[in-house]
Amino acid sequence: CGYAFTLRKKTDGISDYALKIARDKYGGTLTKEDIFFYVYGYLHSPEYRNAFSDDLKLSLPRIEYVSKADDFWAFSKAGRELAELHLNYEKVEPPDYLKFSGGIKIEDLIENESICRVTKMKLIPEDGKLVYNQYITIEGIPKEAFEYIVNGKSAIEWIVDRYQYSVDKNTGIINDPNEYAGGKYVLELLLSIISVSVQSVNIVKGLPKVVL
Repeated sequence: CGYAFTLRKKTDGISDYALKIARDKYGGTLTKEDIFFYVYGYLHSPEYRNAFSDDLKLSLPRIEYVSKADDFWAFSKAGRELAELHLNYEKVEPPDYLKFSGGIKIEDLIENESICRVTKMKLIPEDGKLVYNQYITIEGIPKEAFEYIVNGKSAIEWIVDRYQYSVDKNTGIINDPNEYAGGKYVLELLLSIISVSVQSVNIVKGLPKVVL
């Protein structure tokens, strides 16, 4: 009996050719990592997304280099900040501007697992409000929190849809997020996603304008 091992070479996805062009335009110390984050920032450009929204659903994105070095570095910096938020979303601190029913503090809510259980959340974007359960209502959610869209819905809507108690009509299988995730985790995740969404939108608003 023998074993075969295949060594996989790590690749960065940025060609040497793309690196050369970028260095010629923006400076010789630029790295492939700078380009990676430039692309991530550029993909959040409102002008780019509006112009190519239909194309992005059908094919790979085509990213151009901007004409100004300052704009390149602005996109790269924003891309790093966005990536940090999106990769470590669970660790993002909950915002301090939210209000909870009864004036309860976030810390007190999270410490009480019994009142964190979730059945089906109700989101009311126009009022900046989310009914988490019979004990917890969250108010003061900024409009920016609903502006960060992922695959057609706000990130908050994805959490509301994903984490709810349900029973499959055909199989009787129960989907209970309190069992596989825990109500405390769901509440903490929701609060983090609100913060991530607001911060993401604010970063995007600071991006350079793209002329297409």
